[in-house]
Amino acid sequence: MSSDVADVLRRLVRGSALVAVGMAVQLLSYFLARVFLARGLGVEGYGSFSLGLAAASLALMLSLLGLNEYLPREIALAGSREEASRAASTALVSALVIGAAVAALAAAARPLEARLFGLEAADAIAAMAASAPFQAGLQVLVAAARGLGRTRERIIYIDLAAPLLWLAAAAITYLARLGVTAASVLYTLVYALVFAAALVDYSRTGLLKLSPRLFTGGLARRLLAYSAPLLVAGVTAYVMNWTDTLMLGALRGPLDTGLYNAAAPLARLAPRLLEATAYLYLPLAATVYARRGPRALSQLYTATARLVYAASLPIIAPLLLYPRQLLAAFFGAPYAAAAPALVALVAGYMAHLAAGPNGSTLIALGDTKTVTLYTAAAAALNVALNAGLIPSHGVLGAAAATAASYIASNALALAALRMRHGVNPLDRRHVALVAYSAALLAALQPVAKHLATLPAIVAIDAAYTATVIVAALKARIITREEITLLLSPAARAKPPK
Repeated sequence: MSSDVADVLRRLVRGSALVAVGMAVQLLSYFLARVFLARGLGVEGYGSFSLGLAAASLALMLSLLGLNEYLPREIALAGSREEASRAASTALVSALVIGAAVAALAAAARPLEARLFGLEAADAIAAMAASAPFQAGLQVLVAAARGLGRTRERIIYIDLAAPLLWLAAAAITYLARLGVTAASVLYTLVYALVFAAALVDYSRTGLLKLSPRLFTGGLARRLLAYSAPLLVAGVTAYVMNWTDTLMLGALRGPLDTGLYNAAAPLARLAPRLLEATAYLYLPLAATVYARRGPRALSQLYTATARLVYAASLPIIAPLLLYPRQLLAAFFGAPYAAAAPALVALVAGYMAHLAAGPNGSTLIALGDTKTVTLYTAAAAALNVALNAGLIPSHGVLGAAAATAASYIASNALALAALRMRHGVNPLDRRHVALVAYSAALLAALQPVAKHLATLPAIVAIDAAYTATVIVAALKARIITREEITLLLSPAARAKPPK
């Protein structure tokens, strides 16, 4: 591994560790909020709220038009602070205007939403879609800081402020026995407050100059020309994340929707470390490729994929070994019926983890069109599988459709990296790590059935992770050089002057 790549990997790991800690707080807060809501609203009420959450996610994605994914690359390669400020201001104004239009459209479509999902769900959809301009503005502010290699803004606003405020709102909903509509209004209020605080903080720190006067029509058209394919990719990613929920709501009703949305947030714990790493990986990968070419990027990719996968194993193991116990403990006994769906979802996310940060790498290379094509293909597969499996298999069918779509998406992305850009995304060492960890998990299944107490779960998880890591070190799947990089100090990234 070259010294330049080693330094970048060191910075990536150190920065990602901070993001991962913040993300852990975020995940715990959102998860506890879901527990409060699931218990306070009941299974059907929680299903209606989940439909509103799906609508809010769609509204946010449409409002951003992919700008939050492309903007970090634009700012990372900016030649001056003025140029970076102009890009950030242009993206922010665009996101706010589009977000307001999307929120108004969701409110106007309430009669249609009521016919499709019921009155309670329609109220939730309209109320939560109103958060679109605030969430979009917040994401743009964080994306601009991401392009400068900063983690502070993400940790404060995305990982701490918004989740903790929403947890407090969910607790109020539970304790005061509020309904679905009240919970949905509180959701939008939380994001309005956090966005306002982030704007004030930007003005105070002077990180970048943000002003409507810096909005440039030509720059907006150029940004949107590159980010528009990421909108299509975002739509297809939304399909993969929320089609299961929406189609369950339409085909099976709120009961199955509520069950599935107990399994889904638990399963989504699995890839969170990869998401944390991708935050800084994208701008750093763009810089490595620009300076050192595809070979250096391949080195960074494979090392990142191995380390992230190994670090995620303590999260994956209990989800696969103890799905019924975890669902019952967190959400209540009725939700244990979603255990097979949880296993299927985690298996899909495990394959996603094994494939590494392929989407972020393609964006770092500027190949947004390829991202659009492979995610669109996977989304089409997702819709077809959901339509075929949900009517007969319900919650498990939705989970199987999502897992299969993630596997297909990652396979296409890996092929694109190798064939279009000469980037060798994975090596034999990484494949060996994945195969060994999966085989050991399968071998532990009979043992886990008889050891389901909390101390036993913790002990088995620790023993499993330690066994995989020790074996990987002895077989030089993970090298001592990579371990040293994790422990050595990192250089700080410098913003443009």
